Amino acid sequence: MCYKVHRKIFCEKSLDVEESAIHYGEVLIPCGYFNSAYTKEACQLFTDHNYKAGLAVTYYMLGENNQYNSDFDIPKDYFMKSLQLCLAEFGPVHENTARCYQLYGQLFWNRSISDPSFGVQGDKTCLSMYQHELAILEELLGPNHPTTVRSREDVIIILEDKFSKYDEAAVLRAKQDIKENIVS
Repeated sequence: MCYKVHRKIFCEKSLDVEESAIHYGEVLIPCGYFNSAYTKEACQLFTDHNYKAGLAVTYYMLGENNQYNSDFDIPKDYFMKSLQLCLAEFGPVHENTARCYQLYGQLFWNRSISDPSFGVQGDKTCLSMYQHELAILEELLGPNHPTTVRSREDVIIILEDKFSKYDEAAVLRAKQDIKENIVS
C-alpha cells in the first residue's frame, strides 16, 4: 500500500522528472527490505540518473540480499562498489559508510562459518570491516549508544573466537561493562 501511494505521489505530481525519479528511488529503498525487487528498481532509477548516493545504499542492500549466493563474487562486488561510493559520497565517518562496513564484514563472517576453507584471511577481512564500523559509530553516536555497543560486541566475538586475542578483547569488553554499569 505504502509503495502504491508513494509511486502515485512521486510519479504523477512530478515537477522535475529527474528529481521525481530520485525521490521515488529513495522511497523504494526502505521498501526493499521487504521485497528486493524494490531495491533493484531503485538501483535502476539511480543508475539512470547517475545518483551516486542512492547507488551506494542500494548496492549494500543488494549485497546483503545476495550474501548467501553460491557465487561469492556477486555480493562481494556489490559491497566493493558500495564502499567506494559511500566513501566518496558520504565520507569516511557517516552512518551509511558504517552500515556498508558492517554488512561487508557480515558477508565474510557468514562465509567463514559456512565454509571453514574460507580461512583466516576471511576472518581478518571481517574483523577489519567490523573495526572500521565500530570506529565510525563511536565517533558518530558515542561509545555507549546501543548500536555502538552491538558493534563492539561483534569485534569482541571475532577477537576471542577467531584469533584468541583475549587481552585486546578485554579492553573492548571493559567499555561494554562501563555501559552496563551506567544502565544499572
